[in-house]
Amino acid sequence: MTSLTINFVVSSVHEAGTYFRYHNFAQGLQKSGHRVTVFGYDAMGEFPTSHEETRDGVSYRITKRVKGDNFFGKWNNPMAAVARSMQDYPKADVTHFFQPHLTSALPALMKHKNKSSLFLYDWDDLWAGEGLMKFVKNNSFKNWWQNKTLAYLEKVLPGKVHHVTACSHYLADLAKQRKAPGATVIHNGFWPYEVLSKEQARKNLKLDPDAKYIGFMGRTVWELAWCFKALRQGVKKYENLRLAICGPTMSELEMKGLDEELKSKVDYLGQLPPLKTRDFAAAIDIGLLPLGDHEFNKSRFPIKYAEYMAANANVLCSNVGECGLLAQEMPWVVEAGNGIDDWFVAFEQMLDALYSGTLPPVDRSHILELFSWNTLGKELEQLYLRELGLAEQSVPLVKPSVSSVYH
Repeated sequence: MTSLTINFVVSSVHEAGTYFRYHNFAQGLQKSGHRVTVFGYDAMGEFPTSHEETRDGVSYRITKRVKGDNFFGKWNNPMAAVARSMQDYPKADVTHFFQPHLTSALPALMKHKNKSSLFLYDWDDLWAGEGLMKFVKNNSFKNWWQNKTLAYLEKVLPGKVHHVTACSHYLADLAKQRKAPGATVIHNGFWPYEVLSKEQARKNLKLDPDAKYIGFMGRTVWELAWCFKALRQGVKKYENLRLAICGPTMSELEMKGLDEELKSKVDYLGQLPPLKTRDFAAAIDIGLLPLGDHEFNKSRFPIKYAEYMAANANVLCSNVGECGLLAQEMPWVVEAGNGIDDWFVAFEQMLDALYSGTLPPVDRSHILELFSWNTLGKELEQLYLRELGLAEQSVPLVKPSVSSVYH
Protein backbone atom coordinates (compact mmCIF):
# COMPACT_ATOMS: atom_id res chain seq x y z
CA MET A 1 0.00 0.00 0.00
CA THR A 2 1.16 3.55 -0.72
CA SER A 3 2.38 5.38 2.38
CA LEU A 4 1.80 9.13 2.25
CA THR A 5 3.56 12.02 3.94
CA ILE A 6 0.81 14.37 5.14
CA ASN A 7 1.05 17.86 6.65
CA PHE A 8 -1.88 19.27 8.61
CA VAL A 9 -1.82 23.07 9.09
CA VAL A 10 -4.03 24.29 11.96
CA SER A 11 -4.73 27.58 13.71
CA SER A 12 -4.68 26.22 17.27
CA VAL A 13 -3.38 23.17 19.10
CA HIS A 14 -5.71 23.78 22.05
CA GLU A 15 -7.83 20.70 22.86
CA ALA A 16 -11.22 22.07 21.91
CA GLY A 17 -13.46 22.37 18.87
CA THR A 18 -11.77 21.51 15.58
CA TYR A 19 -8.86 19.92 17.48
CA PHE A 20 -11.04 16.85 17.93
CA ARG A 21 -11.54 16.69 14.17
CA TYR A 22 -8.00 17.06 12.84
CA HIS A 23 -6.31 15.15 15.69
CA ASN A 24 -8.57 12.13 15.23
CA PHE A 25 -8.13 12.26 11.45
CA ALA A 26 -4.37 12.27 12.03
CA GLN A 27 -4.57 9.25 14.31
CA GLY A 28 -6.74 7.37 11.81
CA LEU A 29 -4.34 8.09 8.95
CA GLN A 30 -1.35 6.98 10.98
CA LYS A 31 -3.12 3.74 11.89
CA SER A 32 -3.29 3.13 8.12
CA GLY A 33 0.46 3.55 7.76
CA HIS A 34 0.76 7.20 6.73
CA ARG A 35 2.99 9.81 8.37
CA VAL A 36 1.18 12.89 9.63
CA THR A 37 2.75 16.05 11.04
CA VAL A 38 0.54 18.76 12.54
CA PHE A 39 1.88 22.31 12.14
CA GLY A 40 0.04 24.40 14.71
CA TYR A 41 -0.07 27.70 16.54
CA ASP A 42 -0.20 28.12 20.32
CA ALA A 43 -3.27 30.35 20.21
CA MET A 44 -3.91 29.97 23.95
CA GLY A 45 -0.36 30.83 25.05
CA GLU A 46 0.17 27.51 26.81
CA PHE A 47 3.83 27.02 25.84
CA PRO A 48 6.82 29.36 26.43
CA THR A 49 8.68 28.40 23.25
CA SER A 50 8.11 26.99 19.79
CA HIS A 51 8.74 23.27 20.04
CA GLU A 52 7.98 19.76 18.82
CA GLU A 53 6.01 17.14 20.71
CA THR A 54 4.11 13.90 20.15
CA ARG A 55 0.42 13.43 20.97
CA ASP A 56 -1.10 9.96 20.67
CA GLY A 57 1.68 9.05 18.28
CA VAL A 58 1.13 12.13 16.09
CA SER A 59 4.02 14.57 15.61
CA TYR A 60 3.26 18.23 16.38
CA ARG A 61 5.36 21.27 15.46
CA ILE A 62 3.99 24.16 17.49
CA THR A 63 4.75 27.85 16.93
CA LYS A 64 4.65 29.90 20.14
CA ARG A 65 2.13 32.68 20.56
CA VAL A 66 3.21 36.11 19.32
CA LYS A 67 2.06 39.64 20.10
CA GLY A 68 -1.13 40.95 18.55
CA ASP A 69 -3.64 38.28 19.55
CA ASN A 70 -5.46 40.60 21.94
CA PHE A 71 -5.78 43.21 19.18
CA PHE A 72 -6.57 41.04 16.15
CA GLY A 73 -7.93 37.85 17.73
CA LYS A 74 -6.15 34.55 18.38
CA TRP A 75 -6.83 32.88 15.03
CA ASN A 76 -6.65 35.87 12.68
CA ASN A 77 -3.61 37.69 14.00
CA PRO A 78 -1.67 38.84 10.90
CA MET A 79 1.60 38.98 12.86
CA ALA A 80 1.21 35.32 13.83
CA ALA A 81 0.22 34.42 10.26
CA VAL A 82 3.31 36.16 8.84
CA ALA A 83 5.58 34.62 11.50
CA ARG A 84 4.30 31.16 10.58
CA SER A 85 4.70 31.93 6.88
CA MET A 86 8.38 32.80 7.40
CA GLN A 87 9.15 29.32 8.69
CA ASP A 88 10.52 26.50 6.58
CA TYR A 89 8.28 23.47 6.06
CA PRO A 90 9.13 20.06 4.63
CA LYS A 91 7.70 18.71 1.41
CA ALA A 92 4.69 16.39 1.62
CA ASP A 93 2.44 14.36 -0.62
CA VAL A 94 -0.59 16.04 0.95
CA THR A 95 -1.15 19.34 2.75
CA HIS A 96 -4.50 19.76 4.46
CA PHE A 97 -5.30 22.97 6.35
CA PHE A 98 -8.20 23.42 8.73
CA GLN A 99 -10.63 26.30 9.31
CA PRO A 100 -10.76 29.63 7.40
CA HIS A 101 -8.39 31.35 9.81
CA LEU A 102 -5.55 33.61 8.76
CA THR A 103 -3.00 31.87 11.01
CA SER A 104 -3.52 28.58 9.15
CA ALA A 105 -4.58 29.78 5.67
CA LEU A 106 -1.68 32.19 5.02
CA PRO A 107 1.20 29.79 5.79
CA ALA A 108 -0.66 27.01 3.95
CA LEU A 109 -1.04 29.13 0.83
CA MET A 110 2.40 30.78 0.94
CA LYS A 111 4.64 27.93 2.05
CA HIS A 112 2.85 24.58 1.91
CA LYS A 113 0.91 24.70 -1.34
CA ASN A 114 3.90 24.52 -3.69
CA LYS A 115 5.56 21.80 -1.63
CA SER A 116 2.67 19.33 -1.90
CA SER A 117 1.18 17.28 -4.70
CA LEU A 118 -2.30 17.60 -3.19
CA PHE A 119 -3.60 20.69 -1.37
CA LEU A 120 -6.87 20.59 0.59
CA TYR A 121 -8.95 22.80 2.88
CA ASP A 122 -11.21 21.46 5.64
CA TRP A 123 -14.30 23.54 6.46
CA ASP A 124 -16.29 22.52 9.53
CA ASP A 125 -17.98 25.74 10.67
CA LEU A 126 -19.56 28.71 8.93
CA TRP A 127 -18.03 31.82 10.50
CA ALA A 128 -18.82 34.94 8.48
CA GLY A 129 -22.12 36.35 7.21
CA GLU A 130 -24.94 34.48 8.93
CA GLY A 131 -22.46 32.10 10.61
CA LEU A 132 -20.86 32.12 14.04
CA MET A 133 -19.77 35.77 13.89
CA LYS A 134 -23.41 36.80 13.69
CA PHE A 135 -23.57 36.06 17.42
CA VAL A 136 -20.47 38.15 18.22
CA LYS A 137 -21.07 41.83 18.92
CA ASN A 138 -19.30 44.02 16.36
CA ASN A 139 -18.27 46.49 19.04
CA SER A 140 -14.48 46.46 18.75
CA PHE A 141 -11.73 46.58 16.15
CA LYS A 142 -10.88 42.95 16.93
CA ASN A 143 -14.38 41.74 16.12
CA TRP A 144 -14.56 43.96 13.02
CA TRP A 145 -11.20 42.63 11.83
CA GLN A 146 -12.21 39.01 12.39
CA ASN A 147 -15.50 39.52 10.56
CA LYS A 148 -13.80 41.07 7.53
CA THR A 149 -10.95 38.54 7.47
CA LEU A 150 -13.19 35.49 7.84
CA ALA A 151 -15.66 36.77 5.24
CA TYR A 152 -12.86 37.17 2.71
CA LEU A 153 -11.18 33.85 3.46
CA GLU A 154 -14.43 31.87 3.42
CA LYS A 155 -15.20 33.39 0.04
CA VAL A 156 -11.88 32.68 -1.68
CA LEU A 157 -10.36 29.61 -0.03
CA PRO A 158 -12.56 26.94 -1.71
CA GLY A 159 -11.27 28.09 -5.11
CA LYS A 160 -7.60 28.01 -4.11
CA VAL A 161 -7.32 24.29 -3.29
CA HIS A 162 -7.55 21.01 -5.16
CA HIS A 163 -10.37 19.75 -2.94
CA VAL A 164 -12.49 20.77 0.06
CA THR A 165 -13.50 18.45 2.89
CA ALA A 166 -16.53 19.51 4.92
CA CYS A 167 -18.49 18.17 7.88
CA SER A 168 -21.88 18.89 6.26
CA HIS A 169 -23.66 18.97 2.93
CA TYR A 170 -24.43 22.64 3.58
CA LEU A 171 -20.73 23.55 3.56
CA ALA A 172 -19.90 21.19 0.69
CA ASP A 173 -22.59 22.85 -1.43
CA LEU A 174 -21.34 26.30 -0.42
CA ALA A 175 -17.76 25.32 -1.29
CA LYS A 176 -18.90 24.31 -4.78
CA GLN A 177 -20.70 27.63 -5.21
CA ARG A 178 -17.40 29.30 -4.31
CA LYS A 179 -15.48 27.50 -7.08
CA ALA A 180 -14.13 24.47 -5.22
CA PRO A 181 -12.98 21.87 -7.82
CA GLY A 182 -14.49 19.17 -5.62
CA ALA A 183 -15.95 18.78 -2.14
CA THR A 184 -16.41 15.73 0.07
CA VAL A 185 -18.53 15.40 3.22
CA ILE A 186 -16.81 13.56 6.05
CA HIS A 187 -18.51 13.70 9.43
CA ASN A 188 -17.15 13.82 12.98
CA GLY A 189 -17.16 10.68 15.07
CA PHE A 190 -15.71 8.67 17.95
CA TRP A 191 -13.19 5.91 18.58
CA PRO A 192 -14.78 2.50 19.30
CA TYR A 193 -14.77 1.59 22.99
CA GLU A 194 -16.53 -0.69 25.44
CA VAL A 195 -19.59 1.10 26.82
CA LEU A 196 -20.08 1.08 30.58
CA SER A 197 -23.38 -0.10 31.98
CA LYS A 198 -25.77 2.68 32.90
CA GLU A 199 -25.46 1.69 36.55
CA GLN A 200 -21.65 1.89 36.58
CA ALA A 201 -21.56 5.13 34.60
CA ARG A 202 -23.94 6.79 37.06
CA LYS A 203 -21.91 5.48 39.99
CA ASN A 204 -18.73 6.95 38.48
CA LEU A 205 -20.39 10.35 38.04
CA LYS A 206 -22.37 10.20 41.32
CA LEU A 207 -25.73 10.45 39.58
CA ASP A 208 -29.07 9.16 40.89
CA PRO A 209 -29.25 5.43 40.07
CA ASP A 210 -33.05 5.39 40.01
CA ALA A 211 -33.84 8.51 37.99
CA LYS A 212 -34.58 8.91 34.32
CA TYR A 213 -31.97 11.24 32.85
CA ILE A 214 -32.01 13.62 29.95
CA GLY A 215 -28.57 15.04 29.26
CA PHE A 216 -26.83 17.94 27.54
CA MET A 217 -23.09 18.18 26.90
CA GLY A 218 -20.96 20.65 24.96
CA ARG A 219 -20.19 24.34 24.80
CA THR A 220 -22.75 25.54 22.24
CA VAL A 221 -25.33 26.86 24.68
CA TRP A 222 -27.57 29.24 22.71
CA GLU A 223 -30.54 26.87 22.88
CA LEU A 224 -29.79 25.51 26.36
CA ALA A 225 -32.80 27.42 27.69
CA TRP A 226 -34.98 25.04 25.64
CA CYS A 227 -33.74 22.17 27.82
CA PHE A 228 -34.57 23.98 31.06
CA LYS A 229 -38.07 24.87 29.89
CA ALA A 230 -38.67 21.31 28.76
CA LEU A 231 -37.41 19.94 32.09
CA ARG A 232 -39.72 22.29 33.97
CA GLN A 233 -42.69 20.85 32.06
CA GLY A 234 -41.46 17.27 32.21
CA VAL A 235 -41.09 17.05 36.01
CA LYS A 236 -44.74 17.98 36.42
CA LYS A 237 -45.63 14.61 34.91
CA TYR A 238 -42.61 12.51 35.84
CA GLU A 239 -41.22 13.28 39.30
CA ASN A 240 -37.99 11.27 38.97
CA LEU A 241 -36.91 13.02 35.75
CA ARG A 242 -33.51 14.74 36.01
CA LEU A 243 -31.24 16.73 33.72
CA ALA A 244 -27.47 16.12 33.68
CA ILE A 245 -25.21 18.80 32.16
CA CYS A 246 -21.52 18.99 31.36
CA GLY A 247 -19.61 21.58 29.36
CA PRO A 248 -21.19 24.98 30.06
CA THR A 249 -20.06 27.16 32.96
CA MET A 250 -22.42 27.82 35.85
CA SER A 251 -22.75 31.47 34.77
CA GLU A 252 -23.89 30.29 31.33
CA LEU A 253 -26.48 28.01 32.93
CA GLU A 254 -27.87 30.86 35.00
CA MET A 255 -27.97 33.16 31.97
CA LYS A 256 -29.94 30.52 30.05
CA GLY A 257 -32.63 30.13 32.68
CA LEU A 258 -31.44 27.72 35.38
CA ASP A 259 -33.13 29.10 38.50
CA GLU A 260 -33.11 28.00 42.14
CA GLU A 261 -36.40 26.12 41.76
CA LEU A 262 -35.01 23.97 38.95
CA LYS A 263 -31.55 23.37 40.42
CA SER A 264 -32.79 20.49 42.56
CA LYS A 265 -33.55 18.56 39.34
CA VAL A 266 -30.22 19.31 37.64
CA ASP A 267 -26.91 17.51 38.07
CA TYR A 268 -24.17 19.92 36.98
CA LEU A 269 -20.89 18.13 36.28
CA GLY A 270 -18.82 21.03 35.03
CA GLN A 271 -16.34 20.53 32.20
CA LEU A 272 -15.42 16.87 31.90
CA PRO A 273 -12.24 15.57 30.20
CA PRO A 274 -12.92 13.87 26.83
CA LEU A 275 -12.82 10.29 28.14
CA LYS A 276 -15.22 11.13 30.96
CA THR A 277 -17.83 12.30 28.47
CA ARG A 278 -18.17 8.61 27.54
CA ASP A 279 -19.39 7.94 31.07
CA PHE A 280 -21.75 10.89 30.76
CA ALA A 281 -23.31 9.60 27.54
CA ALA A 282 -23.62 6.09 28.99
CA ALA A 283 -25.33 7.43 32.13
CA ILE A 284 -28.19 9.28 30.43
CA ASP A 285 -31.31 7.95 28.73
CA ILE A 286 -31.81 10.75 26.19
CA GLY A 287 -29.17 13.07 24.74
CA LEU A 288 -30.46 16.56 23.96
CA LEU A 289 -29.37 18.43 20.84
CA PRO A 290 -31.50 21.57 20.45
CA LEU A 291 -30.60 23.55 17.33
CA GLY A 292 -32.02 26.89 16.30
CA ASP A 293 -32.89 27.13 12.62
CA HIS A 294 -30.04 29.37 11.45
CA GLU A 295 -27.09 29.14 9.07
CA PHE A 296 -24.45 28.30 11.65
CA ASN A 297 -26.36 25.24 12.87
CA LYS A 298 -27.06 24.20 9.29
CA SER A 299 -23.33 24.25 8.58
CA ARG A 300 -21.97 22.23 11.47
CA PHE A 301 -21.92 18.67 12.74
CA PRO A 302 -21.70 18.62 16.57
CA ILE A 303 -19.47 15.83 17.84
CA LYS A 304 -21.95 15.17 20.67
CA TYR A 305 -24.43 13.84 18.09
CA ALA A 306 -22.30 10.74 17.48
CA GLU A 307 -21.03 10.59 21.07
CA TYR A 308 -24.52 10.25 22.50
CA MET A 309 -25.34 7.33 20.22
CA ALA A 310 -21.92 5.73 20.71
CA ALA A 311 -22.99 5.07 24.31
CA ASN A 312 -26.46 3.79 23.30
CA ALA A 313 -28.32 6.97 24.31
CA ASN A 314 -31.37 7.95 22.29
CA VAL A 315 -31.22 11.49 20.89
CA LEU A 316 -33.73 14.31 20.68
CA CYS A 317 -32.51 16.54 17.87
CA SER A 318 -33.90 19.53 16.01
CA ASN A 319 -34.48 18.81 12.33
CA VAL A 320 -31.81 21.29 11.28
CA GLY A 321 -28.74 20.80 9.09
CA GLU A 322 -26.70 17.62 8.86
CA CYS A 323 -28.04 16.16 12.12
CA GLY A 324 -31.62 16.45 10.91
CA LEU A 325 -30.68 14.95 7.56
CA LEU A 326 -29.07 11.88 9.13
CA ALA A 327 -31.90 11.43 11.65
CA GLN A 328 -34.24 10.40 8.85
CA GLU A 329 -32.39 7.06 8.63
CA MET A 330 -32.09 6.43 12.39
CA PRO A 331 -35.31 5.65 14.32
CA TRP A 332 -33.58 6.05 17.69
CA VAL A 333 -33.15 9.76 16.91
CA VAL A 334 -36.37 11.71 17.44
CA GLU A 335 -36.71 14.68 15.10
CA ALA A 336 -37.89 17.77 16.96
CA GLY A 337 -38.78 20.10 14.10
CA ASN A 338 -36.97 23.41 13.64
CA GLY A 339 -38.22 25.66 16.41
CA ILE A 340 -38.86 25.82 20.14
CA ASP A 341 -42.57 24.92 19.88
CA ASP A 342 -41.79 21.77 17.89
CA TRP A 343 -39.05 20.97 20.41
CA PHE A 344 -41.52 20.93 23.33
CA VAL A 345 -44.00 18.73 21.48
CA ALA A 346 -41.33 16.20 20.50
CA PHE A 347 -39.84 16.28 24.00
CA GLU A 348 -43.16 15.35 25.63
CA GLN A 349 -43.73 12.53 23.16
CA MET A 350 -40.21 11.21 23.69
CA LEU A 351 -40.59 11.31 27.48
CA ASP A 352 -43.79 9.28 27.23
CA ALA A 353 -41.97 6.72 25.09
CA LEU A 354 -39.06 6.61 27.54
CA TYR A 355 -41.30 5.97 30.53
CA SER A 356 -43.42 3.42 28.66
CA GLY A 357 -40.33 1.58 27.43
CA THR A 358 -41.13 2.04 23.74
CA LEU A 359 -38.10 4.06 22.59
CA PRO A 360 -36.31 2.22 19.74
CA PRO A 361 -32.89 0.90 20.85
CA VAL A 362 -29.78 2.37 19.28
CA ASP A 363 -28.21 0.11 16.64
CA ARG A 364 -24.62 0.62 17.76
CA SER A 365 -23.17 -1.51 14.95
CA HIS A 366 -24.77 0.89 12.48
CA ILE A 367 -23.42 3.88 14.43
CA LEU A 368 -19.94 2.36 14.36
CA GLU A 369 -20.23 1.91 10.61
CA LEU A 370 -21.18 5.56 10.18
CA PHE A 371 -19.13 7.41 12.76
CA SER A 372 -16.09 5.40 13.86
CA TRP A 373 -12.90 7.42 13.36
CA ASN A 374 -11.48 4.25 11.83
CA THR A 375 -14.12 4.53 9.10
CA LEU A 376 -13.80 8.30 8.75
CA GLY A 377 -10.01 8.14 8.59
CA LYS A 378 -10.28 5.52 5.86
CA GLU A 379 -12.61 7.79 3.90
CA LEU A 380 -10.07 10.60 4.11
CA GLU A 381 -7.29 8.25 3.05
CA GLN A 382 -9.32 7.06 0.03
CA LEU A 383 -9.96 10.67 -0.93
CA TYR A 384 -6.24 11.47 -0.87
CA LEU A 385 -5.36 8.38 -2.90
CA ARG A 386 -8.05 9.07 -5.46
CA GLU A 387 -7.08 12.71 -5.91
CA LEU A 388 -3.45 11.66 -6.27
CA GLY A 389 -4.42 9.05 -8.86
CA LEU A 390 -3.28 6.18 -6.63
CA ALA A 391 -6.62 4.59 -5.68
CA GLU A 392 -7.83 1.35 -7.17
CA GLN A 393 -10.79 2.15 -9.40
CA SER A 394 -12.73 -0.85 -8.08
CA VAL A 395 -12.70 0.47 -4.51
CA PRO A 396 -15.59 2.86 -3.72
CA LEU A 397 -14.54 6.16 -2.18
CA VAL A 398 -17.29 6.35 0.42
CA LYS A 399 -20.45 4.62 1.54
CA PRO A 400 -23.50 6.48 0.17
CA SER A 401 -25.12 6.57 3.62
CA VAL A 402 -22.11 8.31 5.14
CA SER A 403 -20.81 10.96 2.79
CA SER A 404 -21.25 12.54 -0.59
CA VAL A 405 -18.71 13.70 -3.14
CA TYR A 406 -19.25 16.73 -5.37
CA HIS A 407 -17.46 17.43 -8.67
